Amino acid sequence: ETCRKTLGDDFIIGAYVGSSKHDAMLFGELNADYVAFGPDYIPDIADKNNQEILALANWWQEMFQLPSIAYLDATENVDQIEFINAYPDFVALLPNFWEIDKPEEWLNQLCNKSCK
Repeated sequence: ETCRKTLGDDFIIGAYVGSSKHDAMLFGELNADYVAFGPDYIPDIADKNNQEILALANWWQEMFQLPSIAYLDATENVDQIEFINAYPDFVALLPNFWEIDKPEEWLNQLCNKSCK
């Protein structure tokens, strides 16, 4: 709320919430412009896989109007991703995308899966 008061309505304010539906709802109530789902980065908590992150983002857009982003982990096999007639508002790639071999092939495979 302080960010919105300080920056005003001219700035886009997003909230990275890991895999927490609760945090996403809290930031939505605090007037975030979008929420972003992805790894939790918390020790002792297993991160969700790409399919689970996509499911969270799709659940969000079914329940709320506020846009969501699904941050995908490029170290996971792209063949394990299924869009199943539901697409998140936005997909973003974690920085590890640039660390994999042939990132352009991974991205092409993802694009081909989403265009079916």
